[in-house]
Order: sequence, then C-alpha cells, then structure tokens
Amino acid sequence: MLKKNIFTGEELEAGWRLACCLRLTSNCTIEIENKEDEIYVVSESKGETEKKSLEDAKELAIAVDIGTTTIAMQLIDQVSGGVVETFTTINKQRAFGADVISRIDASNNGKKQALRKSIQNDLLEGYQTLTKNGSVHINKMNIGANSTMVHLLMGYSCETLGVFPFKPYNIGTIKINSKSLLSEEIEEFQVEILPGVSTYVGGDITSGMYALGFQKNKEVSVLIDLGTNGEMAIGNADKIYVTSTAAGPAFEGGNISCGMPGVPGAVCRAVLFGKNNMVTKTIGNKPAIGLCGTGIIDVMYELVRHHIVDTQGILGEPWFEKGFPVVPGKIYFTQEDIRQVQMAKAAICAGLEVLLQKSNISHEQIKKVYVAGGFGMG
Repeated sequence: MLKKNIFTGEELEAGWRLACCLRLTSNCTIEIENKEDEIYVVSESKGETEKKSLEDAKELAIAVDIGTTTIAMQLIDQVSGGVVETFTTINKQRAFGADVISRIDASNNGKKQALRKSIQNDLLEGYQTLTKNGSVHINKMNIGANSTMVHLLMGYSCETLGVFPFKPYNIGTIKINSKSLLSEEIEEFQVEILPGVSTYVGGDITSGMYALGFQKNKEVSVLIDLGTNGEMAIGNADKIYVTSTAAGPAFEGGNISCGMPGVPGAVCRAVLFGKNNMVTKTIGNKPAIGLCGTGIIDVMYELVRHHIVDTQGILGEPWFEKGFPVVPGKIYFTQEDIRQVQMAKAAICAGLEVLLQKSNISHEQIKKVYVAGGFGMG
C-alpha cells in the first residue's frame, strides 16, 4: 500500500511499503534491522586522575559484571583502586533468549556449548580491548554474575536450575586459570568467580553487598537489582536476608507497546508540563523511537503526578483507548503498559515485604536503599 504521507518519493521508488498493510502472495526474504549492538550500557568511566595509570601502574586487574542483558568490564589499578579503562557490550547469549529461563531451556536442549562459547567470546573481546591485545599485563580477573550466567560460562549442567527445588550445580567460589576458561592464546592469570547465595541470588549481589559494607555496617541497608530477575538483600553486620522475584521484562522495555532496550533514540527521561506537553530526552540525543526502562518509569511517574492515571492504575480519558502520547504520532503509553509496570513493581514490593517479615526489620529501621545496574547509574 502506498503511503505518501509516511514515505518520501525516493523511498517509495526504492520499494518501501508498510509491512502491516501488505499481504504476501509468494515467498520472500524479510530483513530486520538489528539495533541490539547499539544498546547503551551505563557504566562508570575512567576518571581524570586515572588516565595515566595505564603507563604507571604495576598492579592491574580486570573486574567483570556479567548480566543477563549486558556485560561490563573494567581495568582496575589495584594500588589506587581507580578505574583505568572500561569496556561494555551486549551479552550475545540474547540470541538464545532474553531471560535466564529461556537460556536454561536452550542449554538443556543441546545449546550448552554454544552458550558457553558465546560468553567466552564476549569476555575475550573485553580482555583484548582493555589490555590492548595482551600488551598490558594483568594479575587477575574477578567475575560477578548471576548463578545462571556462571553455569553457562563454566559449562555446568542447567538441568536442575529451572525446576523445583532449583538446585544449582555450584554457587561457591570458583578459581580457574585464564587459559582454561577463555583461551590458550592469552597470558596466564587467575580468574576468580565470586560466590552466590542461591540459584537466583548470585555473585553480582554478594559482591554488591560486600562493596557496600553490609558485612560491617550496623545500619540496616537494602540493595535492589532492578531487572527481569529482581534480586534484593536487606540487613547489616548482624544478619542479611536475600531473595529474588520474577519482575518480568518491563523494567528493561519488554512487554511494553513502545518499549525497547537502551539504544540510541530510546526515551530515557520524561517530564510532563500541564497535561499535554511531555518533554523527553533520548539516549544519544537521537530522534525518539521508543521507551527504555528509565523512560518508562519517568512516564509512569508523571502520569500519576498529574492525576492522568488514578490510584488504581486506570488511564483517564481521552487517553484510555489509544494511550497517552509521549511523543505524539510516534510513542504512546497504554493501559496495558501501565499493567505491566504495576506487575513488575508489585513483584519487587512483594519481595521486599517478604524480606522485612522474615528478618523482623521494620520500614523505619532501613537507613539506606541502594539500586544497582543502569537504574542506579541514572
């Protein structure tokens, strides 16, 4: 179907058409533009004081955070504790599924070695980038990751991870030689994979608790990792309780009508003036094409603040049927989107309430709440 109000003359001449208005009459090839390699991974970059450390420091190590969606690696000066260089990438295991359950299923159905090779290649790319193809010597590599990612990296069986009683093969500290884990072609150093607590509370959370001083502070703190698998911890030096909740992908743009990962053009900030003027900011300051997690939370907050969404989560008129125009004509936030956010929020709230009950800690006793990941960096 010709759409002169949507396509330019040149695009129509080149064969551009609206896929939703076409009916196929024969076999064809469909090409989908892949934006995943452009996903913006938020991380701490090197500071001004560390720029010369690469030449001066003698004690260098690599710290790694393997997430289900993204991977962050940093070259660390062990003397000063400063960040020398940062490397981020998409966890390319996403090709086997966006969540841990999908990857567990893929591993159990013959894809175990392919999944392992995928994450090994990502880590090797990061190592080569940070060390300038091995010309910079490092002493060790420490890895924090959720328990499923550790199983996939080590090539462990995932048969018992996704079924009750969700028993992991190994969540203890793992020490392994770099040549054995990554490649025989790189220098030899020790890799230490940090221990987890349970099948769905991994070394990324234990390392976070350790860095924040949970084990020595008297004040009660909460650590929440907002994501598909919402891991959280509450406690102090006397006691620590942890859990994880199936928050779903809404915080990462999944199951949202105009939702998307954090790629250039994703709305990451939004402020509503009056009831009609939503001012937005996008990643990379590119033209708006969708909503990522932080943008979704901002839009939700603004709609509630201006009473466009009521206390029950009902989107008011005249927006109930079509959705609220975040970017008129392009990006809308619908009633179903609100329900997805409510479910994700409810899962996180339920997890926290269970922790409070089990630990006999009151809301008033909580002195600090830490939010991990991209939300925490925002």
